[in-house]
Amino acid sequence: MPNNIISWNALIVGYGNRGWGDEAVEMFEKMLQAGMIPNHVTFLVVFVCLPLFRFIRTWMGDF
Repeated sequence: MPNNIISWNALIVGYGNRGWGDEAVEMFEKMLQAGMIPNHVTFLVVFVCLPLFRFIRTWMGDF
């Protein structure tokens, strides 16, 4: 597993960009369990981008 916040954020964003919101949230939870402290980028992705990705996925349907 990553050992710095930048790597964790990259994993979360990567999952989110692929439309895999559940996996991104799982990575966020694993990051917290690993003792990492989220920064402003982490919160931006988790609380703004991931719900948007889920909305788009629901609206467009699963492709």
